[in-house]
Amino acid sequence: MPSEVTILETSDVLLSLSKRIVSWGKLDKQKKTPAQRRLVKTYLDELSIAKPAAPLMIPTPTRKELRIVSSQALKNPSDTQSLDHWASVAGMSRRSFLLAPDISQNIFARRLV
Repeated sequence: MPSEVTILETSDVLLSLSKRIVSWGKLDKQKKTPAQRRLVKTYLDELSIAKPAAPLMIPTPTRKELRIVSSQALKNPSDTQSLDHWASVAGMSRRSFLLAPDISQNIFARRLV
């Protein structure tokens, strides 16, 4: 398994297994059926031979104040701070923050709106 976050090429088998396993919802390890255990083993086998498609790269803003925001957000992706909070961290108004070229097309900004 890769030691870093990686985008993998998915085979039809891997995709189908993923859909099937996700459809089970949350399961207690002890309550898996023998068939489910076999499918999970097959999934892990398929995952181990999947080839990396591309390195995961998140563009870094060019403006210093936006790099600070980006760095903090990447350290804790589950952070739910508001758009106003991040604009304040950047020392910008909400509108300027959203319209900054490094932020306006960024998925980070879309998550906040």
